[in-house]
Amino acid sequence: MTGEKAPLQFELIDVLLNCETSYSYATLKDLLLHHTPKEAKDNNRIGYRITDSIGLAKTLFPEILSLTASKLFVHWVISISHNLLDSNAITLEMLRPYETAFLHVADTSLASLLKKTDIDDGYRYLNMLKLLAAFNDDMTNKMLQDYLSVNDLAIKEQAVLALLKNKQPVDSKQIEKLAADKAYRKDFYNELKEIGKESLFPGKYLSQRYMSESEIYVAASDEDEPSEIVFLTEKTLTIEGNKQRFFLYKVTYDYDGEKTQYLGVAGPYSLNSKQIETIGDATGLYWKEEFDPKKVDLYFKKFMEEMEEYKSK
Repeated sequence: MTGEKAPLQFELIDVLLNCETSYSYATLKDLLLHHTPKEAKDNNRIGYRITDSIGLAKTLFPEILSLTASKLFVHWVISISHNLLDSNAITLEMLRPYETAFLHVADTSLASLLKKTDIDDGYRYLNMLKLLAAFNDDMTNKMLQDYLSVNDLAIKEQAVLALLKNKQPVDSKQIEKLAADKAYRKDFYNELKEIGKESLFPGKYLSQRYMSESEIYVAASDEDEPSEIVFLTEKTLTIEGNKQRFFLYKVTYDYDGEKTQYLGVAGPYSLNSKQIETIGDATGLYWKEEFDPKKVDLYFKKFMEEMEEYKSK
């Protein structure tokens, strides 16, 4: 189908995915292989939905891998392949004949990404990098090294972690860029720790202060990213007989030139400054009143009362 009828194919795909039966996936397989859509719609969303059922998605393989030749579907074939490989539903040997095709897609995507100054869809490439990492050979590791040059930090983080897991060298400057970014710092450290590579995390950012800055930034970015976060002070409270440390911030949002500010609280942290991770869950913003420098102590008290009330429910 082309022209005005082309969207009907995607509507049919939606219906088949909603059914989630062996018959619907067999029909889906036939449609994709023998009546492959030629015009794009939101096929990324469809790609994610196919793996809602790993067992049913598995029935599409290995034949569905032939769609690596389709520019319209190759990215979600890669994404689905990674998800099933990660779930042990398919084997790497099944994918190996398509490694060259995957590398070609990665190389073409890289050339496009390097031309962009602002990348807003970096997440689309993460499963591709994870899939390349699974091959763990000279060609795929070289491609992962090349992806370190991309400015998007989501892509950079995935490439760094994939290379380290594959016991490949990574330029310390690339690790520094991730640690320096408030949005990535805390989770990046945790990811390094999970693979036993936390010693590579830059010492400059290895402190409660820097980790709390990252923690409050992430908490404040739940809907809109703050335009500025300014450290105010530290507070020590005794909670259940234990003294604990909190870091207070002024969090600013800029909505088309109109600024609003709130008190941000990160913690609790141990009084042992070498323990850089939180020992509880009391991080957030005091939203009920806008920031007033004369009422920091009062707002902090009200925030902690809210947290206690929430925990008691």
